[in-house]
Amino acid sequence: NQADITGLIGQYVHGNEPSHHIAYLYNYAGQPSKTQHYVRQTMDEMYANRPDGLSGNEDCGQMSAWFVLSAMGFYPVVPGDPTYAIGTPLFEKITLNLDGGKTFTLLTPGVSSKNRFVKKLTYNGKEWPKTWITHEMLTSGGQLEFEMSDRPTAWGSEISNAPVSEITGEEVVAAPFLLKGQRAFRDKQEVALGCVDKEAELYYWLFDPAQQQKPKPENNVTVGGVGIQ
Repeated sequence: NQADITGLIGQYVHGNEPSHHIAYLYNYAGQPSKTQHYVRQTMDEMYANRPDGLSGNEDCGQMSAWFVLSAMGFYPVVPGDPTYAIGTPLFEKITLNLDGGKTFTLLTPGVSSKNRFVKKLTYNGKEWPKTWITHEMLTSGGQLEFEMSDRPTAWGSEISNAPVSEITGEEVVAAPFLLKGQRAFRDKQEVALGCVDKEAELYYWLFDPAQQQKPKPENNVTVGGVGIQ
């Protein structure tokens, strides 16, 4: 009995929090109507005002945090990235009270379980075709207004309107992995390490835990290329 394998929609497991970004990934693939459909389905089916009203384990509030953010109509897919993917609001009006007396208002007239699809989006009165908003837009205050439909629309489907997923900062350091070797063995084991970066230098040391000694510097070995043995 695995407690986190709850809240199933097909192979999607809403009860296991590391999956919570999945429904929003359709925005990145030019299919925002699917994000809207599955986000609303999840809010409708996986949350209720009763003792068992949450699927899975609350884990520091993440189950509730997903619901609160999704109910407002957006979600931070990538931690640390100051953008939010657009979903589908749950309420007709939501007002966020910000510092300095500013407010950010989300208006969604006629939204319902049936009218879950975004037909048009405007930000401060100007049409907003993108399937994401920035943190600066939110904290600056203003108004985001949704026009909804009871069927999927083409809004936001142009790939140019998708959230940016390209990494433009520092290069990612590729971690080494085990090419060869078993988790359990007797007497001896042959191990091979690899890395997807063919120019990477891999470092390792040999250490006998029975001796309770730290590895000596001369035991460190540097090997260039794909793997070492």
